[in-house]
Amino acid sequence: MGDDVTRPRTDGPTVGIEAVSNRRSDAMLLLGVFLVYLTLSFLFFGRGLIGHFSDRFIGRDADPPQMMWLLAWWPFALSHHLNPFITDYVWAPVGFNFAWMTSTPLASLLATPLIKTIGVVATLNVLTLLGAPTAAMAAFILCRRMSHSVAPSMLGGFVFGFSSYMLCHTLANLNLILVFPLPLAVYLVVRWFEGSISPRKFVLLLTLTLVAEFLLDLEVLAIATLIGGLGFAIAIRVSSREVRSTLLRLMPLIGAAFAIMAVLVSPYLYYFLFFGTIHQPLWPSERFSTDALNFIFPTSTILLGSTRAMADLASHFPGLLVERGGYVALPLFAIAIAWSLAHWREPLCKVMVATLIVVMIAAIGPYLQIDGHPISPMPWLALTHVPLLQHALPARLMLFPPLAFAIIAGLWLSDPANNACLKAGAAALTFGLMLPNPSARFWTSPIDTPTFFTDGSAAKNLSRNDVVLTLPWGSTGNSMLWQVQCGMCFRHVSGYTAMERFEVRRWPIVNYFLGARDLPQPELQLKAFLANNHVTAIVVDNAKSEAAGWNALIASLGLAPRRISGVSLYRLSADLLGDYRAPEYCGFEMERRAIRGRLAAIVTATDDYLRAGFEPSSISEDRLIALDLLPREWQHEPGKFSDLQVLPWKNGGITIVELGSRSAVADTLAKFGDDANVVYLPFPHIAAGTDGLNPLAIKLHNALLPPAAMPVDGESMEFFGLAFDRERLHKTAEYIAHLQPHKSKILNLARR
Repeated sequence: MGDDVTRPRTDGPTVGIEAVSNRRSDAMLLLGVFLVYLTLSFLFFGRGLIGHFSDRFIGRDADPPQMMWLLAWWPFALSHHLNPFITDYVWAPVGFNFAWMTSTPLASLLATPLIKTIGVVATLNVLTLLGAPTAAMAAFILCRRMSHSVAPSMLGGFVFGFSSYMLCHTLANLNLILVFPLPLAVYLVVRWFEGSISPRKFVLLLTLTLVAEFLLDLEVLAIATLIGGLGFAIAIRVSSREVRSTLLRLMPLIGAAFAIMAVLVSPYLYYFLFFGTIHQPLWPSERFSTDALNFIFPTSTILLGSTRAMADLASHFPGLLVERGGYVALPLFAIAIAWSLAHWREPLCKVMVATLIVVMIAAIGPYLQIDGHPISPMPWLALTHVPLLQHALPARLMLFPPLAFAIIAGLWLSDPANNACLKAGAAALTFGLMLPNPSARFWTSPIDTPTFFTDGSAAKNLSRNDVVLTLPWGSTGNSMLWQVQCGMCFRHVSGYTAMERFEVRRWPIVNYFLGARDLPQPELQLKAFLANNHVTAIVVDNAKSEAAGWNALIASLGLAPRRISGVSLYRLSADLLGDYRAPEYCGFEMERRAIRGRLAAIVTATDDYLRAGFEPSSISEDRLIALDLLPREWQHEPGKFSDLQVLPWKNGGITIVELGSRSAVADTLAKFGDDANVVYLPFPHIAAGTDGLNPLAIKLHNALLPPAAMPVDGESMEFFGLAFDRERLHKTAEYIAHLQPHKSKILNLARR
């Protein structure tokens, strides 16, 4: 009895001291591991920032400056008592709903002190440098819990945090690399199966994890939920009765966490669900898919992929560099195979391997593409027609396989039954094959803001009541960053957001600003656009190569520019363009006018081209321009946006493809659709005619096409096509000539 009474008095403090000591040791270990990952992040991505932390940024092109605007927006909106979801600071006067895009409110609000002290550019750099280490650290915690070994878990953390996916999106999308909540959510599930966490604590921590990911990137959370559901279903199928019972007890807890999360983020969900509707996929899934070769061949984000041969191969992969993150180091495949063969009887192995395979197949997208060439349809094609899922980009599924490979690598490397030398070699080879591009310049870009926005000139000459057209246009420049740098001193008629407002985007002059020079009457189109969108000022960045052309077009307004700090500033008086606010100059009418004008010009030009004896196989817009059949000013630079495309068609015919909204296109199709052999809407979907196919073949052809995609809300903007044989083309040209007399230049040249 006495011993029983006195033992807590003597042992209790000792046990308590040991527990505290263990916690301290564990905390120091975690801190040390994180510092290793953070050091690697700076060595890989941050060396180019030394001495330039506020005038260079990690990344390239317009996405990081867009993220800087989003980081600054939430503190600005809340401090000025503005609705942070609905605003006309971009896409004025229409406005924009920021629940429609990833606006990263959590990162923005947490970073507010940094934004106010070191500025938004440096803040983005800090957060970007933290992206890979935080993801790696979360994966390390998960792997260590499962493998009970530190060194293998450190490699596991590296495999996830510095994966090809993470490297690619480090160049562009901060929201897609702040993914540390995902491994932590899996960690909580592992703790539940161990019985080391109470149901109440599990629900609380999982709710916080879900809310964090929701407020960092809703798309990632949505896809992770689907993949988690898939893994859960597989686990139910392959597990024993006892494990299945545990899984069924877990379901209500996960459901409760999601329900509480929904309540906590209900304002966001309210604006997302009930303010506007997205009628089409934002981006074409076939362009944002993983090429099958990308699984084993890296892009230039990886040291191995920076060689010329590898870079040439990767250039054929679909999409942009930042979306080509499918690479997995070959040793990880070998480790996964070895581990699977040894543990296939275990439910965990079946769940992880089956889920991994399904996700990697889904990441291939709607078509199997090899070296950029579509080979055959894939299961994702069916999902492109499913609401909400049609907006997901298959390539971004490659966030998840590295986490599975990280866990498997941690388990295999920590298994004492495996050869130590083999494990050391596999770990070293994995690390070496995953090393990022060593060039410091590869990872950073300079800030190119005109001095006008940083020296106080913008704040003096513009006000928050001004609706400003900035050139370059929003999606091709950094004008959203310019807003931030002048203290949100104006409202923007455009913007670079996840989607564009149809009411603004439909205007043909927008494509002109994007590089599509095939626009009849650009001066008239500009005046109508400015008048009906209530633009009060225009700012042209004179450092851009296109500035001379923009200034020449704006000169048609009869305004003299003020040259201030590197820009041309034009002020528009309220009555300058009053005549152009009439109904015949609205967006619908101006779009319809441009579509009709382009079609009339191209039908006439192609008819003259064919009648002059040129081969249809060589036809193109550039060829027609070179022969003076189309206006010289329609010539556009390679890679720039184009409203128009001319293609050869069977039996010596041609196909004309144009961009337009369905409402504006309807009049043209009604007038010329019956004259064409085939009508494509959207191109290449066969809407009328046979194109030489029987009815069943037409249905199959259409079914194998993903839906049209363009980042526009509201009414769809789609390409439509008209195919003509020679006879029908000539009759259509004669009809147009009757409406608009036209003198053939090419026939005159041929007669000479």
